[in-house]
Amino acid sequence: MKVKSIVKFLVGVGILVLIVVNLGYENLVNILTRISYIWLIPAALSYILGLCLVSWRLNLMFSGIQMHFLFSKLFWSNMLGMLLAEITPGKVGYLSVTVPLSQEKPEHKKEILAVILATQVLDFLLRFSLAIVLIAYFIATLKSQELHGALTAALIFSVLIFIVLIVVSRWQKIKRLTALIPFKREFFLKTMDSFQEMHKKTLTSQIVLLTIASWIATSARWIFIGKALSLGISPFLYIFLQPVILSVSFLPITVGGLGIVETFISAVFVSLGVGAEKAFAFAIVDRVVLYAVEITGLKEVKSL
Repeated sequence: MKVKSIVKFLVGVGILVLIVVNLGYENLVNILTRISYIWLIPAALSYILGLCLVSWRLNLMFSGIQMHFLFSKLFWSNMLGMLLAEITPGKVGYLSVTVPLSQEKPEHKKEILAVILATQVLDFLLRFSLAIVLIAYFIATLKSQELHGALTAALIFSVLIFIVLIVVSRWQKIKRLTALIPFKREFFLKTMDSFQEMHKKTLTSQIVLLTIASWIATSARWIFIGKALSLGISPFLYIFLQPVILSVSFLPITVGGLGIVETFISAVFVSLGVGAEKAFAFAIVDRVVLYAVEITGLKEVKSL
């Protein structure tokens, strides 16, 4: 497993190196040295606000099943999950958020896992709903034949993922598939029961609004980074694009979507009229801001 992760990390680094070589190292350095770095402070703060809203969402979910944690515990556990998500393929490391919480309430491991999975599925359902609308809009408005095929493939992929998530979260007979699991079958069956029950609870207006509010806060990070680079993209466009574009980081091709996310951001921004060098610089600065905030999640590493 470690070898696979190292290989995927190297693949991500290789993609970044190829982009840098293609764009020109000197051009990127010139752009990065002219950034208005003061804008990166509100960028980091808005991301922290988004993580606070995610922690508040978890707090409401756990309170709804009579399970109570200190808000600080939820915040730092979530921060740890975000940090490990950045260094694992498909961001599966985010599930480590369950570890410190389960250590505090070991008798409720399956309920804790169910809450985390249910909130993640809600996040994905909303992301892919937005993705379907945005991609359809781009197909209708962008005249680039080069992008048309890629956008059509992305639309089909988004629809398929949306359908799969609906089936997993709503279809009762899906639990029969747990019979195919060769180990801890009873645990997974109970977790699936809890997960589907928790999924229903995520559909309340409070949880959905908190999810959208966390998107707006984290999307504001892009607004400030765009200001730092003087990109001139509409703030509303950042808010709609950010949750969709970052969905590609969940593809288990590289660790944390390294290289894949940067490529996708660059391609979308270039299609919006941003220069290739500035688009890639934006993606790099965004990742640096993420790491600068999430590194504080090391505070909870002792719980692993």
